[in-house]
Amino acid sequence: MALRPVFQACKDVDDFERSKSLAKCFMSYLDSYLAFILKDPDSGFGNMSSLELLVDCINHGSIKIGEMTFDIWDNLAELLERIPQPEMLEPFRSIFRRLMLGMWKLCQYDKDTQLDVIVNEDHNNDFVRFRTVSVYELLHDVMWIYGELETFQEMFQILLRSDNTWTESESALYIMHIVADELRESQSELIGQLVRTLLSLQDNCHPLVKRSAIKVLHHLSDWINSHQETIDPVIRFMITSLRNDRIKSAAASGIQSICFSCQKKIHISHFEGLFQVLQSAEELGLSNESVIVILKALGCIISHQPADKYESLMSNVVALQVKPLHEILVTQNTVVAGTGSKTDPCIWLDRLSSIFRTSVATFPNIHPAASIVKELWPLFAQVLEKYQQESRITERACRALRFMLRCVQNSVPEVLPPLITIVRQPLVVVVYIISTLLLFRC
Repeated sequence: MALRPVFQACKDVDDFERSKSLAKCFMSYLDSYLAFILKDPDSGFGNMSSLELLVDCINHGSIKIGEMTFDIWDNLAELLERIPQPEMLEPFRSIFRRLMLGMWKLCQYDKDTQLDVIVNEDHNNDFVRFRTVSVYELLHDVMWIYGELETFQEMFQILLRSDNTWTESESALYIMHIVADELRESQSELIGQLVRTLLSLQDNCHPLVKRSAIKVLHHLSDWINSHQETIDPVIRFMITSLRNDRIKSAAASGIQSICFSCQKKIHISHFEGLFQVLQSAEELGLSNESVIVILKALGCIISHQPADKYESLMSNVVALQVKPLHEILVTQNTVVAGTGSKTDPCIWLDRLSSIFRTSVATFPNIHPAASIVKELWPLFAQVLEKYQQESRITERACRALRFMLRCVQNSVPEVLPPLITIVRQPLVVVVYIISTLLLFRC
């Protein structure tokens, strides 16, 4: 403990190497005496004040020195988990509260960091990796000691402060999204206040604050499902966010999460909004990954529609993917140029896989998508014939076929005749198709 003032002095003069060396000494000491601290926290080698060394390192301001403490926090949490009497945890709660506040400070972005690095969450960047991997895993594992609810409340109070910088607000939201999954329905009033606060964010607020707000809403999807009045404003908030280049990927993932959690309560009007986004995907500059997420959300909505609406909605979505694929087949030779570009058949085949995979529904009579699948057979036969030497494409086509057949499981006999031409193709095609037919005992 006598070295604490020395550590503080090194911090004050920005002597990083000496601070790092002292931090290593502190961690070695604590690693050896953690068991004593738990056994007899008020005296001798187990003196609770030894844990101040952990807090000192967290508050140093360097993510490298802060991260040196993470194994000790983890070990301490594991030892506390074995304590039979819950009341014995009480002396340690304040220490873990200070860890949480220290993480809030360490997770704040430097205002001078290049925005592209932050937006793309490049894991080659040390700070991005520190936040998205190290901090996430640590807080997820240890914050039960202080309490997920208490953490959430404290971060919410920080968020509500009127004098926050955008980095402080964003960091509070980031910590909240880590613990949001652990909140219970009994905290409904608090969650409701937060949701209203997030939905009231102005269009001109910093894009990264809005991105972290979307991540919090993403993790509150079960609560949103239980409070139907929030579904519409949340989805509209996320659809609007799709138009912001810096947060559109997070918005797409958030939409998928809400649609999957609230699928039985999603209104048809939400389909129209998402379909407009799909139609404008190129204009909005959405990545293929984001488009696939939107397709999955649309498929989820379609799967809960009656037969007549199912067929018309499905037909509209599928048509948007089929037209470019048909144009490629007509204009392109057998050599595929630009893997991952709009001229790559795999882009459109993957999108068809996504929509058929998530729009599975059972109908008493012929499946409403049977006619759509029958119309697609000649197109797929053409793909398999034209690109039979391109295993990457034929496998994607087989995958799409598999999900198409699974989708219309009750109506597979309707498309059996064209299957004769398919089974003449390479073995991988036959395996995909036959495995699906066997699955549904057709």
